[in-house]
Amino acid sequence: KSAALMAEVVRSEGGLLLKSLIPELMNLAAQGPAPAEVAVQTLRWLPEEITVSGDDMSSDKKRVLLSALLESLPQVLPFLYRVLEQHFASYLASSKAASAAEAQLHGTVVAAVLDATFALADWAPVVSLMNSGLLHACAHLLTQPDFALKACEVIKAVSSRKQANEDCAAFQQAMMAVFEVLVGPMKALLESGYDRLHETELGLRMCETLGIWGHEHIGTLGDGQKLSVYLQEMLAVARHASYHVSNLTLTFWPAALRALGDRHKAVGRIGRPEGFLAALLEVAAAKIERNPRWGEGMYPDTEFDTYQEFREFHAIFRHKWMEIVKQATQQEPLTAIGVAGRHVEASLARMASAESDPSEGA
Repeated sequence: KSAALMAEVVRSEGGLLLKSLIPELMNLAAQGPAPAEVAVQTLRWLPEEITVSGDDMSSDKKRVLLSALLESLPQVLPFLYRVLEQHFASYLASSKAASAAEAQLHGTVVAAVLDATFALADWAPVVSLMNSGLLHACAHLLTQPDFALKACEVIKAVSSRKQANEDCAAFQQAMMAVFEVLVGPMKALLESGYDRLHETELGLRMCETLGIWGHEHIGTLGDGQKLSVYLQEMLAVARHASYHVSNLTLTFWPAALRALGDRHKAVGRIGRPEGFLAALLEVAAAKIERNPRWGEGMYPDTEFDTYQEFREFHAIFRHKWMEIVKQATQQEPLTAIGVAGRHVEASLARMASAESDPSEGA
């Protein structure tokens, strides 16, 4: 409450107090975990009028506040990183020493820094956020159960950013760095917990974040190994047996196909890895296929409460995959014909097997 009140006082002055407040907050943070949390939470609440729509502050005051906040970032971002580094180290040391109360105090400060970074992620320059080290810290915290969800939310928020007033080359370089921050932990998650992606909130949010980044920034990857690695990870998510996991890729694929198709037209060569569209069409064919046994007594009841809920979801899910198939077919018709032919042959083989062995069709 004291942090929110202090932030409100600064906002009411339109940011005029901010320059003098920041050194005071730094001094406060040096006095221990509880004061550090208050200092960081104050910084979290300061941008609220910018990121939350409302009429409590005039547009002129908002502009003054935003200008003051932007001017403060060279001080604020390194400060947040130092506080995060210090209290995360203390959190680990306290946890190792089995001092649960002490660990909780330091963990609360770490969580507060992540909240403050999330509050900055919507408007602070991406280049500044990346250079501060906070995003790399978030990547590391993805391995820490107590902080992983908050860290992922920060990366997701930054991944959704569009270029505004930042230098184009610098922005793209920063987004490539965000890609590097994200793709490593995602690879580890796919390798160690692929079958359980749908069982954890972190798994679902990581998959969602991966898709959001690509939807906005796949064009920065070029034609090389990084694009191949990224598309393989997205195909793995799309291929997942869980409908909810696979569904997280369905906004991404149309945007990716447009971007890769436009690149092909622009440079007169393949702008996508060889075999990628065939792999995507194979996934789509599997997802579009209906199970003739589905009904009130048989549907994915671990993901859906009722058969009606599943039917409504699946109708939209299937339609989106069919639109992706149409888009991919326009780009590589012969590839699509080959995939379709293989699936027809497989279906005929299954039918023949069922006729020869009635127990398989039961």
